[in-house]
Amino acid sequence: MYSMYTGKIALTNPHEVPLSLTNDFHDSFGLKEDVAFVDTVEELLETVNEHSFYRKWSVAKETPKYTRLKSTDNLGNIHYLLIYKQ
Repeated sequence: MYSMYTGKIALTNPHEVPLSLTNDFHDSFGLKEDVAFVDTVEELLETVNEHSFYRKWSVAKETPKYTRLKSTDNLGNIHYLLIYKQ
């Protein structure tokens, strides 16, 4: 079965500073494994939101190389989750 996404994920702020996945996700290893089996952007959003502690993610940008999800917390801090494609 062919999946659209790899297990490569990066969490950054708007200045592309890397952040720790463990701060926003209760099982970052499980998230990477589950993302590797999704086929559509809708499934990707559902999977990411299931693994997230308190953030709700939405699609910010779709490119041939990756999908970028965006989340803003109560204080206005923006985080981007980059999920790379095959």
